[in-house]
Amino acid sequence: MKMKELKILPKYFNDILFSRKRFELRKNDKDFKENDIVILREYDNIKKKFTCFSENTITVKITYVLKNVEKYGLDKDYCIFGFEILFLEKYHLLQSIRS
Repeated sequence: MKMKELKILPKYFNDILFSRKRFELRKNDKDFKENDIVILREYDNIKKKFTCFSENTITVKITYVLKNVEKYGLDKDYCIFGFEILFLEKYHLLQSIRS
């Protein structure tokens, strides 16, 4: 098990936060494996002139990795991993979600 940190755009961050998305399609340059811990850091360089990380993070545990299936259209350098959320950090809507 390894810990990895990734950038994620606000739209996808929110999709994960509100349970609409439980997978990531990523270049497999970090050799993702089941049970790896991934910290997804909300990142937005579209609205701002400079690269900007918010304080919002979602920590997940990889539960499944799909790779090496080029015959189905997934490039050999990419993977899709499924995950479960372990915890959220510094997300202001957290209070209203849990209330």
